[in-house]
Amino acid sequence: MVYVYCLLIAISFFCVTLYCLKKRKIEFGFGLIWFGIGIFLFLIALRPAFLEVIARWVGVVYGTSFLFTCGIFFSLAVSYNLTLKVSEQKKRIITLTQELSIIKNQLEALREGDVPSSKVEN
Repeated sequence: MVYVYCLLIAISFFCVTLYCLKKRKIEFGFGLIWFGIGIFLFLIALRPAFLEVIARWVGVVYGTSFLFTCGIFFSLAVSYNLTLKVSEQKKRIITLTQELSIIKNQLEALREGDVPSSKVEN
């Protein structure tokens, strides 16, 4: 029965990921990650022994322990990736804020007549 739930979760991963990609709510790279998770869950649901084989190949005794470890690793990898994206966005926001402030100051100076128009254009 657990494997039926796993199969339903895998199919829902595919459907939700396709929907989000179609609506452009998720980046393509993240979509590939979720497709990979869906495929992994699909394989586990169809062949439960697959998880045990991979676990033994890696050196883990129980397949569930391996699955739990993979989940933790995946969570850390996604967290790290999102941290990189947030840092990049923060830098871009600071640059945009600075550029906007410069443009506002130039516009105010131009309205007040303090700066000749030829100086603003350069």
